Amino acid sequence: GRPKAVVFDLDGCLWYPEMYMLWGGGRPFRVRADGAVDDCRGTRVYLLGAVRDIFYELATEPFWEGTIVAVASCTDEPDWAQDCMAAFEVGPVGSGRSLKQCISLEEIHKGSKQGHLRNIASEAGIELE
Repeated sequence: GRPKAVVFDLDGCLWYPEMYMLWGGGRPFRVRADGAVDDCRGTRVYLLGAVRDIFYELATEPFWEGTIVAVASCTDEPDWAQDCMAAFEVGPVGSGRSLKQCISLEEIHKGSKQGHLRNIASEAGIELE
């Protein structure tokens, strides 16, 4: 069957480099022609593997309807992470759908991953499995 929720980490799971690696750079971020994002120093942040396709499928395929898509991140720079989620486009070029638009619940702050997951489960009204 279909899972009730899928939860992703951000740094090193959805994109690279990790936000802490951008210290001395960061905001503002600019979308590149290839769909990656540059920070203010020109450091390229890019989606890993098939992330662009996976999130588009989660947002558009009927099979996933009703599945909660969440992110759990202990990133050092939650505001930068928010900027990047809004900047990255998923799906085919020109889809106009941002990574952030595909995410229902967010736990992006310092703390334990277990705490993030408990909070997501509580907000979603589901049990951790």
